[in-house]
Amino acid sequence: MNFKQSKYIDYDAAMDICEGDEEFLDTVTQCFLEEWQERKNRIYTSFAQEDWETYRINVHALKSGSLNIGAVALSEEAKAIEFAIKDGDFNFAKDNHAKCLNHLEELLLELN
Repeated sequence: MNFKQSKYIDYDAAMDICEGDEEFLDTVTQCFLEEWQERKNRIYTSFAQEDWETYRINVHALKSGSLNIGAVALSEEAKAIEFAIKDGDFNFAKDNHAKCLNHLEELLLELN
């Protein structure tokens, strides 16, 4: 994949995280893709069930995982949801869930 042309990955941030090693970035993004093609279902399910603690844990993992590949915007979206849930602001999660998960789905399609 040409990370420099990615719509969702901040190439400079990704290179900082991967210490300038594009091959390592490729490996990390493949791991992210494999993990989140399945793990996203946990987010959908816990959201639908309003299991906020499980949802928060999975959104936290999305925040960290997306930052590891330089998907900074997605990481920030997940972070905002995570912190809102910690503060008991479930309406924020409800209002921003679809946007965040659509962003994840689009990133997964780009990486595929």
